[in-house]
Amino acid sequence: MKRLWSGARVEHRGKYFSFGEISMQPTPRTPGGPPVWIGGRADGPLKRAARYGDGWMPYVVTPNRFAEGLDFIGKEAARAGRQITAFGSSIQLFCTLGESVEAAHEVAAKFLSRRYAVDMREAARRYGALGRPADVAAKVSEYIRAGARDIGIDAVTHPSERNAQLEQFGKEVIPLLSL
Repeated sequence: MKRLWSGARVEHRGKYFSFGEISMQPTPRTPGGPPVWIGGRADGPLKRAARYGDGWMPYVVTPNRFAEGLDFIGKEAARAGRQITAFGSSIQLFCTLGESVEAAHEVAAKFLSRRYAVDMREAARRYGALGRPADVAAKVSEYIRAGARDIGIDAVTHPSERNAQLEQFGKEVIPLLSL
């Protein structure tokens, strides 16, 4: 894709697909094309992020696993001879604000279990930012310290409460973060 985005004529013969000489017109407005972010948490996606990506965006990883993933990407990029000068990092977090961690966990577990049609109680606890604003800010801060530059918030609650949760996050959690 990056070669096509340059405007050059490109031909490809590969294991999974092939195409004759083509070019992409018009070329993207951004020179070199849009940034390519890689998701995933296994070695394969991490290696692709190191070799080809402009950023990494995993889902359902702990702060420790997030930091390990970034370290793996850096080492793999060096091993591949790639000099990374700019690289994005983002995490998508389940977030439920409530009167306590336990109360928020009950809400998150209920709606995540419904969403994924499996018991998500442990996943909600392990990967969620749950509780009062200070509790949520503490969890988000763990990911920031682990190297996350962008945080995606998945407000896990009843759909009628989603906007209120996001507004509360903006007003009460963000000011507590050391950015």
